[in-house]
Amino acid sequence: MTASDLYEFIKLTLPEIMGALKDTIVTGAALTGAIIAFKGLGTWKKQINGQANYNLSKNLLINLFKYRDAVNDVRNPFMSSQEMPQPSEEESKKLNDDGVRYHGLYKAYENRWNRVVEVKTDIYANLIEAEALWDNQLSDMWKVLQRQEKKLLISLKNYLILRSPHYEKFDKEHLQDKQHQIHDDIFDAGDEDVFKKQFESELSNMTSYIRTKLKH
Repeated sequence: MTASDLYEFIKLTLPEIMGALKDTIVTGAALTGAIIAFKGLGTWKKQINGQANYNLSKNLLINLFKYRDAVNDVRNPFMSSQEMPQPSEEESKKLNDDGVRYHGLYKAYENRWNRVVEVKTDIYANLIEAEALWDNQLSDMWKVLQRQEKKLLISLKNYLILRSPHYEKFDKEHLQDKQHQIHDDIFDAGDEDVFKKQFESELSNMTSYIRTKLKH
């Protein structure tokens, strides 16, 4: 092949070589971009999941601590006169002095308990989300904690029956031998408070589990 022939060959094939090289570069760039995008998508998903875990964990902890405080408020043995509303003028006409005092006591405990019910609405929503994102362990722990709350509610109702002037002595007799246990359940007794220790132990199981999700 002469120099002239070689020149003509290069002139004819060079565009094809450059075109093929360009296609290779474009294909490689596209493949590299796809790999980077795939890795980026994985990172993005991890970030989204991590943020979801963090937000749910934070909301659960906040609401559980609100719930704890609301239960503690119910069990607070001190009750101020501001907590005990007077009956309306119309209602007062139907009540004696004991009835007026009981009205204030009942309403005070009703208001305290309503705060427990209110925060539980948020907790139930959190637990549904937790079961969807994680598992049902937290819901099972909540059921155990609810046994303590049920115990408190039953004792509180019995206490109000014992204090009520609207019940006859006969209606209260079956509760007389339970008074000590009722008081232990509804009144905070400080460091030796058996109910509080059990309640906080069950609550701690939940908060410890939630904190493991903050690390993910």
